[in-house]
Amino acid sequence: MIVSETAPSAGATASPPPATSLAPHMSTLADWPAQLWDRVAAAQDPVSWQVSLLLAAVVLAVIWSPGGYRLVRHLVTLVHEAGHAVVAALRAGDCRECASMLTPPV
Repeated sequence: MIVSETAPSAGATASPPPATSLAPHMSTLADWPAQLWDRVAAAQDPVSWQVSLLLAAVVLAVIWSPGGYRLVRHLVTLVHEAGHAVVAALRAGDCRECASMLTPPV
């Protein structure tokens, strides 16, 4: 019988795989928010004027079309209301103070 030198013996258990982080660019679980923010807020190369002009033309075509406007207004409302939900979640569901800041005094 031939036994490989790297094969574990009969009573031995295999060692667990090495611990890995969430992603290769994030080293530990504790500092991932800071690293994520660094990636999100990093400066990027500016977009060329041709790309800006093309995006503006596409946006105007979508917004000025009747079907596009109906879709966009619902998406804008959805994102707006989601912002309210995020604020409520961050304030542990209590937005009474938020509402009182927006209403004028009587």
